Amino acid sequence: MDDHRFRPLFSYLINTIESTTDDYPLIYRIGTMFFHCNELTYVDYYAEGDSSILLFGDVFDTRSDQHCLTANDLLRITFSVDDLLNNEKEYGGKYLIVYSTNNHVYLIPDATCSIPVFYSKDKGANICSDRCSYLAQLEGFIEDRELKKIRELSDVYQAMPSDITIYKNIKALLPNHYLCVDERKSIRIINSKDTLSPLTVQEAADIIIPRIEKLAYFYSHKYELRCPLTGGKDSRVVLAFLYKQNAGIKNYTIIHDTSRQNDPDYDVPRVLSKKNNMVHDEIYDKEPTKEIKQYVDDYLGRGTYSHRTLLIAYTIKSYCMGNGIVNGDIIGQIGKCSLHRDIPEFMASKRYFRRKLHNYSYRSLKYIQEWIDEIKNSEEKTNLYDLFSIENRMGRWAGQENSIYNTIGQPYMNIFNSRSIIYPCTRVSRKERANGFLHLELLRQINDQLLVVPFGMDESSIEKIARSSWPLYYISSILKYCIEKMNFYLRRRLN
Repeated sequence: MDDHRFRPLFSYLINTIESTTDDYPLIYRIGTMFFHCNELTYVDYYAEGDSSILLFGDVFDTRSDQHCLTANDLLRITFSVDDLLNNEKEYGGKYLIVYSTNNHVYLIPDATCSIPVFYSKDKGANICSDRCSYLAQLEGFIEDRELKKIRELSDVYQAMPSDITIYKNIKALLPNHYLCVDERKSIRIINSKDTLSPLTVQEAADIIIPRIEKLAYFYSHKYELRCPLTGGKDSRVVLAFLYKQNAGIKNYTIIHDTSRQNDPDYDVPRVLSKKNNMVHDEIYDKEPTKEIKQYVDDYLGRGTYSHRTLLIAYTIKSYCMGNGIVNGDIIGQIGKCSLHRDIPEFMASKRYFRRKLHNYSYRSLKYIQEWIDEIKNSEEKTNLYDLFSIENRMGRWAGQENSIYNTIGQPYMNIFNSRSIIYPCTRVSRKERANGFLHLELLRQINDQLLVVPFGMDESSIEKIARSSWPLYYISSILKYCIEKMNFYLRRRLN
């Protein structure tokens, strides 16, 4: 494609072949491997003796006022992979860290794997990449029949369960895992071996606010940012932190073609922006051109991504013109338990999680149970609901979203993407989080003027009743799943 603005960000390939290509003109030796990428993503590399570190993307230390960490910084304090993992819990940003020592190579992703990592289990030349279909093409893998059926029994907008792909030979690296590259082996990172004491909303806010402010500062100084704004809590928390860094930041709302006139997601941003003298833009859906669709098909693989997500990403890309945006995914998933609310943990079953994956294949239950068993057999004490949100929702579902934004060259960041921010939130009562108390405390401390305008509450009476208690929410999730399943099969039959 001729338009350089749509070249991919965060695109890479790790293999054993020392040669460049048009897609990957840059090459770095890391131990016995080679890291290939283009020039559009920040890379820093440093080697000393038999050890080396490569940083791909933006790595920030949430304890420090320093800007991007360098590979030299990390190698000076890293004497083993355990050292690196221990320090990485305080890092934030959007990145991969590739570390080589004693002829072993390790890949450590950021807290939510916002740069996807797909890796081959076979001993071929090409080991891992941000693109599943590309890795399969290079290694000559074919789609697995059973796995393909699991993929087909859910909308492509949804993610596959756990770490599986449609290829038996290719896995996705999940958050809370790192990859032994030369062994093609994923290892779980334990965040908490002990059940930690609960935190009040205020205690959690006191811990995470300085760290969120660091990431907001770093991104605000590296990019000209735009902030998406709706009637809800997540985007308002993001706006509060970004506005503190730059009072002139522009916020925007996408007006969809199918929307109602008086939608709280549109009315609230207008009122909020006017009361706080903020620059507010309203933008409209912009359909990607045939050339863009063909480019994304060629890059990610036809039928592997959501065209609805591409529409939104392309609309934002056309509006931002190279400027970055910051999303509220993490604070929404973990900060207010949006997927599970306060359902007791003993009810966290493979069937419940299948409902939350919107998958209708009984075969998927096996892989969900394997994921549950892996956690229960480990020393990890963080609750299953939060781990599902982090690993399956943000790692896999949001990972697909990140892939599309990365592919069309739209900088797409998150100021909550650090273990040092995510895991203190998991220590707050899930009932308090579900009621939005953490969001309210963050807004109260950062910018209480943003609390003057009420949040948009565009829920039907049925939705309000369903959210009024965990038993009703649990029952409603079953009913919703059954209705969606019936509609899914009906659409398949009609098509």
